[in-house]
Amino acid sequence: MCRPGLQPIFSHLKTRQCSVPNTAGMKRFCGLWKVWLLLLPGLGLALLSGTASAQQELADCFEPPEQFREDYGDYRSPLVFNDGRRVRHASDWPQRREEIRLQWQELLGEWPAVITQPEVEVVATATRGELVQHTVRFRWTPQERTTGYLLLPPGTGRRPAVLVVYYEPETAIGLGKPHRDFALRLARRGFVTLSIGTTAATAAKNLCPLLAVDRRCSGAAAVNACLRGRQCVPRAGGAA
Repeated sequence: MCRPGLQPIFSHLKTRQCSVPNTAGMKRFCGLWKVWLLLLPGLGLALLSGTASAQQELADCFEPPEQFREDYGDYRSPLVFNDGRRVRHASDWPQRREEIRLQWQELLGEWPAVITQPEVEVVATATRGELVQHTVRFRWTPQERTTGYLLLPPGTGRRPAVLVVYYEPETAIGLGKPHRDFALRLARRGFVTLSIGTTAATAAKNLCPLLAVDRRCSGAAAVNACLRGRQCVPRAGGAA
């Protein structure tokens, strides 16, 4: 016999003219439930045991090794002024923050002036399916010009825009390494995309991390201004 709790369910299904198994099939169905009810506790215990074992194996990965557990090193706290005084109140932090900023500028050089109105030169224009591709050149640092690709989806009006940064600008528009055509895929979905990179530096394999970060971050404002100039980017987030 089928479990009592299942009989009202099958009766309900029959009255609603739903598809139900025949008598032989129903018996097999109920028999399978008995088997599963017998197996489920054991399977549950096995899964819980396996989970607990895996958690135990990974637990050590979230703790420092024993020899370093209480060793915090002799690193200088960022809450200590250059003259040895300690930051004791929140009101002390702006002064200490300025010390840190000046020290970084001494090591890396002063941050270049923000370019808010870059002169954008359209070098070439091509059609790629429904997209329009502009090869653009503009100054993204006071001393350096860069070349990128502006992809425009079909339609008019303001659209959301995405800045895509890679080692060189060709890959993101589908003309470089495979499976990394982020700008192209976004443009096909209705985004205006600007793909930029450092083609010359990539060819020369001169990818010093500090120089790359300085170049790309300082050029971000210029790129943003470039996109704003084409009325692609909203003034305060959201869709354009």
